[in-house]
Amino acid sequence: TIIGHPAGTGINDTIVTVKFSDVFVSGSLGVRAGNSCGSSTTRNLAITKLNVATPSNIDVQMLSDCPSRVFRYSLSSMPTQATSVLWTIPAGATILSGQGTSSITVSYPNSIAFGFVTAQGINNCSSGSIRSLTIKLQSCPSSFAASSPTSRNSTLVTEGMKVSVYPNPTTSSFNVNLKSTANEQVMVKVMDLQGRVVKNYTFTANQQMNIGNDLKAGSYILEVRQGESVKTTRVLKY
Repeated sequence: TIIGHPAGTGINDTIVTVKFSDVFVSGSLGVRAGNSCGSSTTRNLAITKLNVATPSNIDVQMLSDCPSRVFRYSLSSMPTQATSVLWTIPAGATILSGQGTSSITVSYPNSIAFGFVTAQGINNCSSGSIRSLTIKLQSCPSSFAASSPTSRNSTLVTEGMKVSVYPNPTTSSFNVNLKSTANEQVMVKVMDLQGRVVKNYTFTANQQMNIGNDLKAGSYILEVRQGESVKTTRVLKY
């Protein structure tokens, strides 16, 4: 849909602003000149939606073992047509660095860790298929757990943490609601698709927060963190 003529109409009508719906796949944009005597032939520009490829297999590298378990998960390269990669990790784990890139570093608590590490290529037009890796980590030996001052907190924080973001997509703002049995402050980080921080917010658990009124239209990654527990969600504002 043509939604604007920035240079004006008439002889200055040399620019158009076009909005593409989610169902757009391919087509062409045509333009022709005219006067009172007739019209020119049409000049056409072929336009195709850039579909994001599925990420490669996820490689795993252990950087440190118990009591501070840290792993690196990497793709061989950025998925074709993707501008960033959205990673998700098991409950209780923490992304230390790399969200939005082809490689992340993840820290795990001393307790049992079970779930999936997933990678999904995204751009401003679409999201690709998800690549998944199953994670099964046993708890650290009791000698390690007893010596770690954060092991108890890691277990408590991850229990029952539920995050909901709505409406998504939106034309105005998002409601962020976190339900948790923990008492720590909740940190909300809004990042662009390149992983750059756009906004930071702080609120308490079991409190609904309204954010995003001041965000420009586009796709963002919403990271909700409480203690050692992290949830990431892709959000879209029109």
